[in-house]
Amino acid sequence: MAHSIGRSIIGVLLLSNAGGPAIAVEPKSPTPTSEPTSCYRMVGGVDSEMTVGLAVELCAGTTNAKATITCYALAFVNKESGGLGLNRGLAVSLCRAGGGSNRQ
Repeated sequence: MAHSIGRSIIGVLLLSNAGGPAIAVEPKSPTPTSEPTSCYRMVGGVDSEMTVGLAVELCAGTTNAKATITCYALAFVNKESGGLGLNRGLAVSLCRAGGGSNRQ
C-alpha cells in the first residue's frame, strides 16, 4: 500500500513541478478526509485547468471545502454568466482561507 501511495505522491509532485493541471487522486481504500483534501478533490470539477500549486493555495487551511469551492466558482466564472470574471490567481486570493491576508 505504501508503494502505491508513493506513486501517487510522485505523480502529483511531477505535475506540480511541471505546472500541470490539478488532479484528483481517488484512494483505493477508504481513508480519513479533511476539509483541505476534500476541497482539493473538488477543484477539478470547477476548473479542470487549474495548476496544482493554485489548487493547494486555494484549499490549504480551509475549514469548509464546499464554501471555498463555491466562492472560487463564483469569482472565476465570467460576468456574462453571473460571476465576477476574475482570473485564477485573483479568484484564489479572494477565496482561500484567510483571504489576501496570507500574502507576505
